[in-house]
Amino acid sequence: MLAKEEPHDATGWSSVLLSPVSGTAIPMAEAPDPLFSSLALGDGAVILPTGGAICAPASGVVSMLAETKH
Repeated sequence: MLAKEEPHDATGWSSVLLSPVSGTAIPMAEAPDPLFSSLALGDGAVILPTGGAICAPASGVVSMLAETKH
């Protein structure tokens, strides 16, 4: 979801995006999946969804994908 637009330095405008799903954010270390909670894949955040829909936060094109397809 596009939250708002704020002026950006020399490039013009940049967009601020919100989460594409409603829910509660928790630290990655509290993830119910042991692989994620061990931070083996890096640090981040987990969103425990409360709604039934996940929406793209913006239109765009995927230009790079990891070999694992994640």
